Amino acid sequence: MYGGLAHANEDKEPRYREWMKGEAAPIMQFLFEDIAAQILQRAGSYYMMNQRTIAVLEAIR
Repeated sequence: MYGGLAHANEDKEPRYREWMKGEAAPIMQFLFEDIAAQILQRAGSYYMMNQRTIAVLEAIR
């Protein structure tokens, strides 16, 4: 999803490795993981909301 897998291109690998040695790398990785988790949580909540909506609409048919 990120890191070595996303930067598997040989021309981008050195730049990625250098960036990961920087002072901002830990906070940027934390922020990336936090945002990814929030996106997954939202997707799950939308799924549940849609399931409830479908159940209500089918009940009033």
